[in-house]
Amino acid sequence: MQATSTPKKEISSVFQLGNDPDLVVNWQFWVDITFFKLHYITVPLIALLLFFFYKIYVAITVDFATQLDIIKADTKRRLLREKSKRTRVRKALWTLKNGKYMEEVRKKQELEKGKMSDRRKLS
Repeated sequence: MQATSTPKKEISSVFQLGNDPDLVVNWQFWVDITFFKLHYITVPLIALLLFFFYKIYVAITVDFATQLDIIKADTKRRLLREKSKRTRVRKALWTLKNGKYMEEVRKKQELEKGKMSDRRKLS
C-alpha cells in the first residue's frame, strides 16, 4: 500500500470572501498598508514622546541646578553676613577693650600729672 500524502496547501496571501469572485482580499497588502500606516504614525509619536521626556528632563535638571545655585548663593550670602557680624563683634570688642585700656592709661596719666603738679606745688 502506498502512502498517499496530501499536498500541503501553501498559505495564500489572497483569499476570497464568500462566493463572489470580486470580493478577493489580498491580506498581505492590507498588512503592509496597516504596518506602513502604523509605522508613519508611531514613529512621529515616539519621537514626540522622546522630545517631551527630554524637555521634562531638561526642565527638571535646570530647575534643580537653579535651585542649587540659589542655595549656594544664599549660603554664601549667609556666610558673608555671619562673617561681617563676627568682624563687627570683633571690632566692637577690640574697641571696648582698647577703649577701657585707653581710659586706664588716661587716668594714670592724669594721676601722674596730678602728682607732678602736687610735688611742684609743695616745692
